[in-house]
Amino acid sequence: MRKIIASILVIVTLFSFAGCSYRVKNEGKAEHVYTCPTDNMFGLEKVVVFSDGMVLVFDKKASDSSDRVDFENCPKSDEYYGTPVAMHDERHSEIHVRSSFVETGGKYVASAFFYSEADGEDVVIGGMDLFGKEINVKDGKIVLSYDDFESVTDGYLVISQSFDVSAGEWGEIEDDFIDCWDEG
Repeated sequence: MRKIIASILVIVTLFSFAGCSYRVKNEGKAEHVYTCPTDNMFGLEKVVVFSDGMVLVFDKKASDSSDRVDFENCPKSDEYYGTPVAMHDERHSEIHVRSSFVETGGKYVASAFFYSEADGEDVVIGGMDLFGKEINVKDGKIVLSYDDFESVTDGYLVISQSFDVSAGEWGEIEDDFIDCWDEG
């Protein structure tokens, strides 16, 4: 009986570690690697932060079934400069990077890296903008967001969802109305 229970525990442990089997190039040299369940509004499953860039891994099946993103119809390229894939620092100023967005092995993989070492001076990587969607990472907190200009009039909605690292789960999707006529 103990052998059966031990075997079950080993199998469960292996499956929990295999949640994101996609390995990012040079992942062992990353400053931070965050994995999360794909039950979020973008299908994000891994964030890998390097000193000179960032890589995001999305589960293709989860992303394609989401009504919040349309990565399936986004142009794929292994060489972008500037938008539609842009990295930003904590002040949300865009950094000049070489970026890519590709589909491989059932994953969508977005990456952005500085052109040269001088581009990264005094910059703390804060996240990535990807086809109008924003993924922010700070101290292990991951926040997904985008602006919805079509669902309301006289303003727009900021749709967001946060990952609770301590609980290991995504919070509810929230929307905040921004009034375009507010003079405050």
